[in-house]
Amino acid sequence: MIRIENLSDETQNNLTKALLESSLLFVHSNDEMVGLQRNEVFLKTVFAIIVSENKPCASDQIASIFSEKFHKDINPDEISKALGRLEFIQWIHKEGYGFVPNVKIAKIMKDNVADIEQRKQNLVQDLIDKLQINLEQTLSKEVRNKVAENIKLTLNLYVRLHGMELFIDADDGADSDNDVSDEEIINQVKTELPDDVGNVLIEVLSDMIAQPTAEQKLTIRLLVKTLIGAQIMQVDPQLSQLQVDKIKDKTFVLDTDFLLSCIVKNLKESGEYKKLLSKLRRIGCNLIVPNEVVTEIVKHVQNAEGNYGYFKNTYNATDPKDIEDYATNVFVRDYYLSKDKNKHSFKEYLDNKYYDREAPRPLIETIITKELHLPLCDEDKLSITDDLQHQKEDLEKKIRETTRLSPKSKRRDDEEIASIAETDAKLFLYVLSQNQHTIENNNGDLLSGISYLITYTSKSIRCAKSMGLECSYVTRPEILINILYEIGLLDDSKEELFNIFDNPFLTHIINENWETIKKLSSLGVSLHNRSFSKLDRDLGEAMNKYLSQKSEFDNIPETDRTEAIKLKAANDYLAFLKEVQKKHYDLMPEVQIMADSLTNKDKELAEERRQKEEVQSKYVRKEYRQQHYDKMMEHVKKSDKKNANRFSKKKRHR
Repeated sequence: MIRIENLSDETQNNLTKALLESSLLFVHSNDEMVGLQRNEVFLKTVFAIIVSENKPCASDQIASIFSEKFHKDINPDEISKALGRLEFIQWIHKEGYGFVPNVKIAKIMKDNVADIEQRKQNLVQDLIDKLQINLEQTLSKEVRNKVAENIKLTLNLYVRLHGMELFIDADDGADSDNDVSDEEIINQVKTELPDDVGNVLIEVLSDMIAQPTAEQKLTIRLLVKTLIGAQIMQVDPQLSQLQVDKIKDKTFVLDTDFLLSCIVKNLKESGEYKKLLSKLRRIGCNLIVPNEVVTEIVKHVQNAEGNYGYFKNTYNATDPKDIEDYATNVFVRDYYLSKDKNKHSFKEYLDNKYYDREAPRPLIETIITKELHLPLCDEDKLSITDDLQHQKEDLEKKIRETTRLSPKSKRRDDEEIASIAETDAKLFLYVLSQNQHTIENNNGDLLSGISYLITYTSKSIRCAKSMGLECSYVTRPEILINILYEIGLLDDSKEELFNIFDNPFLTHIINENWETIKKLSSLGVSLHNRSFSKLDRDLGEAMNKYLSQKSEFDNIPETDRTEAIKLKAANDYLAFLKEVQKKHYDLMPEVQIMADSLTNKDKELAEERRQKEEVQSKYVRKEYRQQHYDKMMEHVKKSDKKNANRFSKKKRHR
């Protein structure tokens, strides 16, 4: 399998490196500079073979390499034409019995490799610097080196996940090496790192994917497209010769999640997915929206308000992008990313655009047919061959079990999970049924089948693989987008590349800290621009103490809650909010107003107590002075009386 680190890895074979260098030549340079169009895949592949030999290479050697390394029997005339074209545009020249690369092109390739390697180093250093800032410490050289290694390997897995996951390895005809999971990516990040460093590194990578700098975005784009181009040359070097003719007769079945992303307008991937649909439609492809998918979408819109209630506090407390991929309902995510949320309630947003409460299905069907210009499928059109029908129950069961384990399914009931599994199994087996006659003749070429399922979930693929079923007729949207780009059927989307990427790092962070996020959100703590991995450390103790106090209050019957008990509950909450603010966390605006009100009320009560105490103190002091005066006067009276008696005795004595 071609990997992005192969450009600088001296242990890799020359052909693999040459494929990457040739691909990078087109990604990094414009067509005018290199003299070829990016869709001339065969010419790029022939050139890469010549580069890899490091000696004059003749046409018979090129044919032999195609047969041995690519498992392709190429017509000698095609190779001769390619050599003639490459010589004409001065990419190669004759030397002895064969051809060698021209010095000018060789220098451009060398400069491009040096540039991408420097970009990769800069990206890694950016992430290490951010990691140390977030950790508030300087890591040892040994740990920094390990972090750098993990970042490089993680980026390789990440790029494979979003560009190459379903491509067949030409070396062995198996695609198991491509099967990258989110869990594998997360584990790679944390390999041999202290827990605190690994967890914060995940957050740093998440931030980079969510909000990359211009340079970071360009670097990832170069890596992805270089890998895509090299893999296409390796797997299907003659793809561009067929182009539209090879694709226009294909059938593409659209799954629920993909179509939902096309229906709404504000998700990061919506624009790119709609462009893909439009291009496939214009080419002449047959696009199928299964009846089951429409049913799932109707259920999705009907469940939206319940999902909104679950996520409302959390969305208000965080940046919507932070939990966008974690929330289960597309309409909820779309609402929070739209401008409508400041003008309309969620119910108004839903009713105005997507939900007819009396007849929900006709409205969804109208959106699909009129706005997306897609035909609806007949109810019985998706038939499964008898030999696959008996495997439907087993596949459905595996998908159901896999779906139940996903983080999003914590908020799905058994009926919803069962419905998802049934639909996924049926769509997968339908597509496989359509390709039954092509499986034996499948030589690994891209898009060699009749029918494909477009989905960005891989659970059905993994489940089918475990049953030994053929999985090369399922494709992620980003793979299809990149294939169409490479053969010249889609324009380059420089700024939108990240729009079709998932963020497994963020999904992991949210999943690991969800309960804390949910509790703090419900208590009115603002988590905007906060590190989710630090929440429990910063606020866990104060939160758990208050929740314990709140639980005691909640268990008191309403009739037994005296004013004193209610006042204590209010003071407990206020004390918690003060602890939150001591840690430099903000409160939600409405909670801040309430806290200020409680604080002001507390100040008023304190002032009232102070005044009472002052009055009481004055009264006490006055009483004390009066008592002291009375005692003095009593003493004086007694003294006067004693003196008077003494004077009287003296007088009588005389």
